[in-house]
Amino acid sequence: MNSGFSLRLDRLRTTFTALLSTCLLTSALAQECEVKIGVAGPMAGGASAFGLAVKAGAEFEAAYANESGGLAMGNRKCKVMIYPFDAMYTAAGGAAASNYFASESIHVVVGPIGSPETTGFRPVVKRNGQINFSHSYMRDVISPEFPLAFHSLQAPVTWGPVLIKEAIGRFKFNSIIVIGPNDQGGTDRAALFGSRGKRYD
Repeated sequence: MNSGFSLRLDRLRTTFTALLSTCLLTSALAQECEVKIGVAGPMAGGASAFGLAVKAGAEFEAAYANESGGLAMGNRKCKVMIYPFDAMYTAAGGAAASNYFASESIHVVVGPIGSPETTGFRPVVKRNGQINFSHSYMRDVISPEFPLAFHSLQAPVTWGPVLIKEAIGRFKFNSIIVIGPNDQGGTDRAALFGSRGKRYD
């Protein structure tokens, strides 16, 4: 056989093998899709019960979805992966959480939990284009300024005034005491319905 022809044939085989391997790898990657969900909250220290509980809830839901083959994404199912981050109940921790999730290509976040975390998280998450579901009790946890932020619960600023008014009407209280943490989650509710001398009749 002509040596030049043999060389060209060998090159053709090598090229074909490389192309076939690339196609198979691309197909495998397409089939093994993954949905990444971040969880931001305090994972250590005094407030860790909040963060660890939310993390456990997200992991439970991920395991439930994965048990049935994953989360439906178009015409396929993708494995759900949870990425927790200790936001340390601080503004700096909240900002760091958003940047960490961005580095991992995570676009959906459960949390932050505390108001200090949310304060640091919001401007960074807006820049990173991430959707988040916050548990914070701060009054403006959601606003037109942050259209990708959602509230995962109703805070005291929503139901507090209604509850106080009904309780006073039924039990004839003469006064109320508002107790809350020394952060925006506490000061907001105090300013809204706990100011001295405010009437609910």
